Amino acid sequence: MITVSRQKTLISFLTLAAVGGAILAYGRFIEPRWLAVDRQVVRLRKVHATESITILHMADFHASQRNPYDFLQKAIEKGLAEKPDIICLTGDYISQRIFDRERYVAILSRLSSAAPTVACLGNHDGGWTPYLG
Repeated sequence: MITVSRQKTLISFLTLAAVGGAILAYGRFIEPRWLAVDRQVVRLRKVHATESITILHMADFHASQRNPYDFLQKAIEKGLAEKPDIICLTGDYISQRIFDRERYVAILSRLSSAAPTVACLGNHDGGWTPYLG
């Protein structure tokens, strides 16, 4: 029979709690404020070497009290600073509820005013949540 001391059980529990707390803290305080511009060069066969197209891809805005509109506006400004030729938005515009629809529309409209924009819905936008209205 295997016996585990109280001390080992307590250490295991505290270790698990610390790791869980670190994961939750990362998801709550670090990742939502992380803005990064990542540039990838893709060579196309039928495009001349002197031609280039800049594509801005943005996703997972998750507008909410955790991701306020000011932060989303900053992210969009950072993306538009790259002077994109086309913009692709791939969903998750909200987390649960739109707090100020007119303001959010104005912020997102900056994208389609800057360049042709293609957008699709994400799993948080699909109409299954009762908070869209």
